[in-house]
Amino acid sequence: MGSGRIPTTADQIKDYQRYIELFAGVVIGVMGFQLFTVPLGFYNGGTVGASQVIRTLAVDHLGLAPGIDLAGPLNLLFNIPLMLLAFRSIGRRFLVRTLFCMAVQTAAISFLHVSQPLITDPLTACLIGGILGGAGVGIILRAGGSTAGFDILGVWLAQRIPLGVGLITNLLNSCIYIACALLFDLQTAIYSLIFAFVCALVTDKLHTQGVNCGVMIITESPRMHQRVMESVSRGVTFWEGTGGHSLKGKFVYYTVVNKFEEVVLRKAIEQEDPSAFVVVSEDLRVYGTFLRRLD
Repeated sequence: MGSGRIPTTADQIKDYQRYIELFAGVVIGVMGFQLFTVPLGFYNGGTVGASQVIRTLAVDHLGLAPGIDLAGPLNLLFNIPLMLLAFRSIGRRFLVRTLFCMAVQTAAISFLHVSQPLITDPLTACLIGGILGGAGVGIILRAGGSTAGFDILGVWLAQRIPLGVGLITNLLNSCIYIACALLFDLQTAIYSLIFAFVCALVTDKLHTQGVNCGVMIITESPRMHQRVMESVSRGVTFWEGTGGHSLKGKFVYYTVVNKFEEVVLRKAIEQEDPSAFVVVSEDLRVYGTFLRRLD
């Protein structure tokens, strides 16, 4: 018999709520660019941006007019090999959520498009579109999902080359904007970058799993390392020390978690030792075998 915990009604309700959040996040994110920046001829980064560029070239040079936005199915085609490439590096639950997001995103991009821009001022459109786009991505990530694309490829490459996920993703995205400048014009590339910048700022405000925190715990509990590993499944280093005021023996524990896990860890520390002294350092650069999670 398996030893896994049987899902309760509360677990099932929470799972349904998660998928509602994922659906809402995808639709909001797609609305950000399909209603505001795409009608003005601007482009996203990532596989969506690559799909939009190919869509434009196909429509302009091949005369294709299928009645839907071809960027939707093209983006799906881009992501299928990426998911096959990275499926061993991500959890099953995350994979299922990502496939769900991809399906919703494909339908939303394909059918949610307008011929006339809602806002004609390019800068205003980029700001509003970026806010909606970033909010959508942030909601998706907080709900434990992803729309795949270069983020998945970045995580896969980061495990094989000595570069961070963010740097790899930025390098891949820069290729899209360089293509926009070469194929279209510099103004298109600049406004597309403005949209991407606003989108990234809003995403960072909502998404906490990309922020690494160093946590130092000073306590008398000899079992705190077990609490850390049980609560966030992270490694922990500890050593013995002495309190300068009390001259009593202490244990000093150190671990690195993401911002979302720091909230979970804080509760576990309080349960183990409410009087523990905790120091949290945010936005760390971490090298080595630190696991960058997408689940």
